[in-house]
Amino acid sequence: MNKDNPQAAERPLKLLLVHPSPQALSLFKLLVGRAEGRYQLDWCPDVASAQEWLSLHWIDLILLNNTQRADRPIDQLGLNNADTSSIPVVVLARSLSLSQGQRLIHDQGAADYLSVLQLSLDSFEKAMHHALERHEQRGILHRISHQDIVTGTANRQLFFQRLQLAMTEASATQKSLAMLQLNLDGFQKINDSLGNDLGDDILRETVQRLLLTLPSIEHLARISDNQFGILVKGMEHREQVMTTVFQLQQLFSQPYTLDTGQINLGCSIGASFYPDTAVTLDELVRQAGIAMHEAKRHAGVSHHLFEPGMDSKTSAAFSLEADFRRALRRNELRLFYQPRVDVRSEDILAAEGLIRWQHPTRGLLNPAEFIPMAERTGLIVPMGYWVIHQACQDANFLRSQGLPAIQLSINLSFRQFSDPMLTRTITRIFETTRADPASIEFELTESAMMKSEQQTTQCIRELTELGACFALDDFGTGYSSFAHLQRLPLSRLKIDKSFVQEAADCPDNEVIVRAMISLAHNLRMQVVAEGVETPEQLLFLRQYRCNQAQGFLFGRPQPFSVLCDLLEGQQYQRQSTSQELANPRQSSNS
Repeated sequence: MNKDNPQAAERPLKLLLVHPSPQALSLFKLLVGRAEGRYQLDWCPDVASAQEWLSLHWIDLILLNNTQRADRPIDQLGLNNADTSSIPVVVLARSLSLSQGQRLIHDQGAADYLSVLQLSLDSFEKAMHHALERHEQRGILHRISHQDIVTGTANRQLFFQRLQLAMTEASATQKSLAMLQLNLDGFQKINDSLGNDLGDDILRETVQRLLLTLPSIEHLARISDNQFGILVKGMEHREQVMTTVFQLQQLFSQPYTLDTGQINLGCSIGASFYPDTAVTLDELVRQAGIAMHEAKRHAGVSHHLFEPGMDSKTSAAFSLEADFRRALRRNELRLFYQPRVDVRSEDILAAEGLIRWQHPTRGLLNPAEFIPMAERTGLIVPMGYWVIHQACQDANFLRSQGLPAIQLSINLSFRQFSDPMLTRTITRIFETTRADPASIEFELTESAMMKSEQQTTQCIRELTELGACFALDDFGTGYSSFAHLQRLPLSRLKIDKSFVQEAADCPDNEVIVRAMISLAHNLRMQVVAEGVETPEQLLFLRQYRCNQAQGFLFGRPQPFSVLCDLLEGQQYQRQSTSQELANPRQSSNS
């Protein structure tokens, strides 16, 4: 039975014959008359009059003559659309073989076919029955393949089909449209922690909220796990979309009420526009996604409208990510070192390893140009292991050349501490490189330490047992307490440069730095001052017994070869000084 009209069984089936021949009309009237009122027949001689008729009347089924032998006769009526809610069509021809009829059904969308030369009431009624049954089955399959099971909205495929049709309509009427991409921020975490059933409840409530702002469900689709596509049609200018956006923001600022209580979810909305910013479907969808990701930079319920130029920035970001993945394989990363000196003697005691990227076309890139991307994508983890491996090799080289046995210090990010294989991987690196773990110092920030305190503490203890040392970086900028510092086996505190650089001139900062130095010494830790740039700052640190200093006053980050030269020069100077002390008479004679 026709899915669009369940009452069809209780009344005559309305048929429309589209055929230029009055004789054909007489033939079908004769058949319908013999069917005892089961059918009602109307007639149009051509496609144009049939289209006009269809716009004014309800029809259950069309009998379409294929006089012109068109490749796709059904397309003549313009009935096919994204929802397959078109009227079933039985194609007529003077004579049709079985293979020709099957092609009409399977390749061209006919509901059935009839050969006029073999027409009888029995063949006619079988064709009507099969056509309606096939059309209903197609509708069921269409709903299964084009509808989201959880929410009942269109899925991604159907939404894009509707979007393409809307773009065609907008072009014909010289109107604009917008695509909104709405992301439920934090949904995946809720779904994982509370279960799929409650997650599905949130999705269904989300649809109910969205429908409060939309003219019909046909303007909405679930296009991924936690994302919805929204179509806004008939706009004169792009600012009109803000009415819908503001309504959505107001709705999604309210908490979700579940059996377990209330839950607040953030919401990020991105908007793109046809034809203002996009002229193709792919552009429209891609731009909405770019704008949505831009909105996600802001917490809570936020939105962003796509602007020209945003796609080039995104393309550049994707290109940088792809290049960085290759960089890890092609040995394009470099480890530079900044000396760390004894505050009193200014001898180099350690050096901090700082990563650089020797990009094949963009030259040497500083960390600020790629570390945020590496953090966001998780590439910071393999990059971090490369840094550890390289530092171990560099420490081995210093030992093999008989240079001063300084510590090489490298940073560990929060993402690395989240890796359950961290301790095992670092242990394997020490074993394969045969580096002395005592030659490596790991630095971590207060924020990294606090995000996963239990995991971080366990990793620090296990690596300390191997012989490695740990320093707390950027001390004073985070939230570590005296109790935390007591519990962790830390060797050094590194005072953040923001305190050091103003300590000599600002009484408040001077008091803070003095307190930090005293705290570290009371905990039997050494103190490293970062960002030392002037002799006055160094003098202040000497006065209050800071142990080590690092900054531009002693050297900028340089390639490992430069560090080796500095250590060789320092070694030569020591040897010369020792010889002078051992032979004072020879030194004075010379």
